Amino acid sequence: MDQLVNFLTEKFTQHRKECAEDLAVDLIRAVVDRVEERLTQGQAIQRLEELAAEQEEQSTALAAEIGMLQNQQKRLLEKVENHARRHNIQIVGLPEGKEGSDASAYVGKMLEKLIGKGAFRKPLEVDRAHRALMRKPQGREPLRAMVV
Repeated sequence: MDQLVNFLTEKFTQHRKECAEDLAVDLIRAVVDRVEERLTQGQAIQRLEELAAEQEEQSTALAAEIGMLQNQQKRLLEKVENHARRHNIQIVGLPEGKEGSDASAYVGKMLEKLIGKGAFRKPLEVDRAHRALMRKPQGREPLRAMVV
């Protein structure tokens, strides 16, 4: 019987060692899995940070290009506006409302009267005519100019 008890004790001890080793291996595997997962997450985070830096650089470059294009657009718009103004004349001193509803026709007739019909090879054509863009004068305020 002692032999049986010794045998069983020995087997039990051996089985306990194997279980402990298996448990230690399982714990080590779990730790290694967590470390690998964190490394993978760290690599993903690093890649995302790199992509964010690239996007920031592109955004900065695009903002600079937009600023340059806006300045260029502003200069071109000023150039076009200045060119368009070269062909305008302003007539000052015409009483408000005298032109009626068709300012172009009124200015055309007025210029023919002042200069004379014979001064023009063709009949005079006025593309556009309007009052300067400001509020209507009240009382003794200066009259708005007619832009032709």
